[in-house]
Amino acid sequence: MHRDTTPTRRSTMAFCIICAGLMTLAAAIAVAEENESAGVSLVEVPVFVWDRHGDPVPKLAAGDFKVYEDGHEQKLDLFLAVKAPIPLPSPGAPDLPATTPGAQQSAPSADQPGRRHFILLIDLCNNSPVGLKRSRDAAIDFIDTKVREGDLASIWVISPIRGLTLRTNFTSDKPLLRSSVESIWRGGIPGLQHDAAGLLGIARSGGESALGPGSVAIGTSVADDIDAHIERMGESERREAEGKVTAYFAEFERLARSLSLMPGRKFCLLFSQGISGRLLGFKSSTEIAADAEDIARGDFPREPGLHPDFLSWIDRITRLFSSADTQIFSIETRGLYSDLNIGFVDRGTAAMNGSAWNSPVLSMFAEDTGGQYYKNMNDLRRPVADMAKKTSAYYLLGYHPPARETPDDRKFHKIKVVVAREGVTVRYRPGYYDRMETPGGDLEDTWVRIAAAVNDHVAFDAIELEAQCLRFPAGDRKEPAAIVLEIPGAQFRGQKGQLVLDVYAYALSPGGRVEAYLQGSHTVPEGAPLEQVCNAGIRYYDVLPLGPSEAHDIRVIVRNQTSNEMGSTTLEVPAATTDSGLAIATPMFLVPTSTGDSSHAPEWQNVAGFDPAKPPARLDRLSPVFPITYRGKAIPVDISPAITRGESCQVLLKVFPTRSSGSINPTDIEISAELLDSQGRVIARPACRPDGEPFVSAAAIEYTIGLDTSSCPEGAASLRVTARDRNTGATGSSQAPVGR
Repeated sequence: MHRDTTPTRRSTMAFCIICAGLMTLAAAIAVAEENESAGVSLVEVPVFVWDRHGDPVPKLAAGDFKVYEDGHEQKLDLFLAVKAPIPLPSPGAPDLPATTPGAQQSAPSADQPGRRHFILLIDLCNNSPVGLKRSRDAAIDFIDTKVREGDLASIWVISPIRGLTLRTNFTSDKPLLRSSVESIWRGGIPGLQHDAAGLLGIARSGGESALGPGSVAIGTSVADDIDAHIERMGESERREAEGKVTAYFAEFERLARSLSLMPGRKFCLLFSQGISGRLLGFKSSTEIAADAEDIARGDFPREPGLHPDFLSWIDRITRLFSSADTQIFSIETRGLYSDLNIGFVDRGTAAMNGSAWNSPVLSMFAEDTGGQYYKNMNDLRRPVADMAKKTSAYYLLGYHPPARETPDDRKFHKIKVVVAREGVTVRYRPGYYDRMETPGGDLEDTWVRIAAAVNDHVAFDAIELEAQCLRFPAGDRKEPAAIVLEIPGAQFRGQKGQLVLDVYAYALSPGGRVEAYLQGSHTVPEGAPLEQVCNAGIRYYDVLPLGPSEAHDIRVIVRNQTSNEMGSTTLEVPAATTDSGLAIATPMFLVPTSTGDSSHAPEWQNVAGFDPAKPPARLDRLSPVFPITYRGKAIPVDISPAITRGESCQVLLKVFPTRSSGSINPTDIEISAELLDSQGRVIARPACRPDGEPFVSAAAIEYTIGLDTSSCPEGAASLRVTARDRNTGATGSSQAPVGR
């Protein structure tokens, strides 16, 4: 059966260069440059080809494939044989810390087409206690044995009470994933004593049967009970049930739209017993038997009563998943059972050859997204192992679509792939939309966006921001790293109501693992406070604990809760160096008047992400907890100021003694400064003058110095400040960016 992969549309040199093994490198670069200059997007079509044993078929060539869009053959501009997962450049994979109640993440996907993103979706609406036990056991086994290095997995739940929730964001952290799955059952889940038509609220037990451990015998009698219950429904009761089904489908649509925000291949393992086909209007087992008798007598079978909206709902959902490059692998959780079990839907008549227990939704979700439908199994470890094998290798095709004057958001462009190989099964998604509307501010949408920014280097530019990391040495302990943001306020003019900004930062080690994170929020009331922010902006300060011996990349993300717009940036933070005897904090550029008292700089609103008197648990035992201080008081600092000739520039420098330096006499320290260009070359050595006496705190010696900018040239990119102990010869240096 030919099902297609929803292509992601992307204009990227990376993929063209990756395929250089199949075309010459020069040709690949030429194609990329041509694409970029023309501003054309590449349509990516992952194609899965399996033999009769379900194993990926290797060694196919570009000439074995033909791809069609809306009936017209397309020229292949990209062909790549992908084996998943492609190992990460360094050991480990990024993991995002828990959301509420749990979330995490990892590294580049646009650069790694082989990376697999798994969505483990547990359906609490349509499941039984035993079905959920099977789901849990299979999910944990999948995490332990099938998630490889380079893969990312996330845990989602859909429930009658809370709808769709993200339990753990995309991560490679197996203990976290396992704990997240187990926590779904911890303490019990309300509303699980329902049959597989759980949306109807028909209670039943989940006892064992003679079919084996963990199995439940579900025969035609139970199915007939559900059929009878549906038949007895009054008009209002039926409308209520249909409303629940509609809400259920809406959650799947929301999930598909959220997943469209994340690049790369995505595979959804849906653990469910499915919605009763009878509720959707498909025929019951009794009616199918009656149809067989009618046909034997030469009569026509009766027409089904399929709800007119449900089929269009399912079609829209599967198309959205396809456009989001997501295949659904539906795993029916009720185990071995006996019924007619012929699971296909004739869309012409909307009839299904199967009983109410044969869920047409699970079948259509899988078949219409290029996935697979698994049923009639007690041991669900078998289907998840089969899915892991089948997604381990594929062929990535790419083409440039026909030019369109105006993209039509409603037009679903259908794709067909033909493979010149007999006896194989081909799966690909059926098409894509030019554009897909994404959710408007849902929590799950936010976390998926964050996963894309942290794991896959996706940049967001809807909110303008500048960021800097200030490191404060702490010997061999975790040291405070202050994150300073400057968010210009003019971009918020026209904001309706109050302004609420969420701030996130994730520190990734060289291996790509998230070592620390912060999450905060700031509210600006409408009226005069918002007007003040719009006239200047917001400086936001928070702290991360970092290991001193490693470099880090810090992903910083800001989100407007009202508009759901986001901005992001990445800070490259080198490892701290203290071998020369003195440890120097990152130089801080003082905002004028900030050293005279603790008052905020004029106009700009200065915000601490937490109360320094009540630090959050993540900063436990970190000293100093809030290091951006002068003489013991919190102060605002400037980010990357321009060093302008003739203008005053005041810098705060904190010098920390180390074991090798011993105690320091403040008056023995001499300070010098150098301005460097973007290549790290010294272009000026401005004179430094002390501004007042050094201040000795419990942790460091504070020096405020003024830089003589009278002879500073243009082109400075950073300021390097060096401290030297005249008595011992110990030195230390640190630098900060300038020139914005």
